[in-house]
Amino acid sequence: MREPVPELDWSALATDYFEPVCRATFDAYFERQGFRLVKSDATAVRYGCKPCWLELHHYVEDAPRFSPMLTIGLTRRWSLTQSLLRMFRRGPRPPAIPAGFDSIGLWYAIPESEVQARYELWLFSSRDELEAIGPRLRDDIVDVYARPLWTDPDRLATLIVDRYRSYLEERERDRQPPDPRKGFAFLHQREEEIRRAAQSAQDK
Repeated sequence: MREPVPELDWSALATDYFEPVCRATFDAYFERQGFRLVKSDATAVRYGCKPCWLELHHYVEDAPRFSPMLTIGLTRRWSLTQSLLRMFRRGPRPPAIPAGFDSIGLWYAIPESEVQARYELWLFSSRDELEAIGPRLRDDIVDVYARPLWTDPDRLATLIVDRYRSYLEERERDRQPPDPRKGFAFLHQREEEIRRAAQSAQDK
């Protein structure tokens, strides 16, 4: 009989540098754009200017090497609805977008042929590494690809709809029943990796 897996302490994987480095890199930039800070903690920093918001974040379970995440969305459900109504005013009824699909990963707005589309591979595992990639994220990614979206919310809404449709198509293609043996093997392997990362963080 398999012994129960001990509960993981995700907080042990959090860094003490992600929040201050992101704030130092992005606060002044977003203030110039008319955004305000709406969320700030050890794993995510979000700025907003109605009707849009942008969040920098990472997943602690990726420790010890983290991938920088950038997500852009609309601040309220009605913002997306209003954009959809304008987009479809002379055509078919706009699609119903459920809660949780009012944003996109910024990578989705970047042409696949551009090297910037792979910014999530700019991994960091220390303050120095994050400080090195932070200005690149701000100047080469956010300013180039996110700013045109928050200045044109209807364009952002179009991408959100496109991404949701792609999600539905992907889900339809993946309707084949999963192999539970492979799934459980991956789960136990991933849990072991996370436990080792958490223990390493606690030992430092």
